[in-house]
Amino acid sequence: MLSLIGVRAAHGISRRVETRRTRPGLALVLCLTLAVLPAAGCSTSQKQVDEVNEAARSWAATAKVVTEQWAQARVSLRFTRTTLETAAKDLSRRAQSIRTIDPAAAARVERLQAAIAPVMDAVARNEPDVARDLAKIATSIVEPEPITAAARPVPARRPAEGRR
Repeated sequence: MLSLIGVRAAHGISRRVETRRTRPGLALVLCLTLAVLPAAGCSTSQKQVDEVNEAARSWAATAKVVTEQWAQARVSLRFTRTTLETAAKDLSRRAQSIRTIDPAAAARVERLQAAIAPVMDAVARNEPDVARDLAKIATSIVEPEPITAAARPVPARRPAEGRR
């Protein structure tokens, strides 16, 4: 460790300054920082998983809307095909990015990607009704699972009118 005196001398500063080798609070700050970093990493990982799940829901909704619009001849075959191909590639990339963090979420995203493949096939065969129906089914893959009755919070009871 280069002392402050050596640094000042190297820069032509002639004033002599004493330096401390240890700071009493430095060890405490370092320990606290190291204790907080893993927790911050967890929240960052969870944020990444949440972002991937949101992107998957968005792609599922996009596939549904685009195929519905294509079935009604409101968007072109090329636009529909390009959108579905982009969705499949992005879902694959995103699933890979969270595979080590949350394998279950990555598997769900991969199931959505796999469900988009038959939609793409139906588009390639020029079967808009089939593509639309398959895209509707794909959205159920990323819908939130229903909360069981035991896990639902109990609503607060209102006081009966007239009784207080």
